[in-house]
Amino acid sequence: MVKAVKREGRTDDSKMIMITSTTQFSRFTSRQIYDLVKTLNFENNKLQLAKQLFSNCVDKQNFYQVYSAFNFESSKRELIDFVGKK
Repeated sequence: MVKAVKREGRTDDSKMIMITSTTQFSRFTSRQIYDLVKTLNFENNKLQLAKQLFSNCVDKQNFYQVYSAFNFESSKRELIDFVGKK
């Protein structure tokens, strides 16, 4: 999936469409979510995707790995707060 997104997705929007079109049918590990989030360029898109994929995460105890996909502490904190409320 990551290879296809990197190969076919030209913009964050097209990458998001590709990823979200499969999320209702797929489960992901934290590492896979990290890899998918890292394909995006913009922090707000990364955050949106990480939040969306959290419910599809099969190893939520390892979701902390996804936090390192972010460049800004504020994004990490927002995701940590989001996960803490779930």
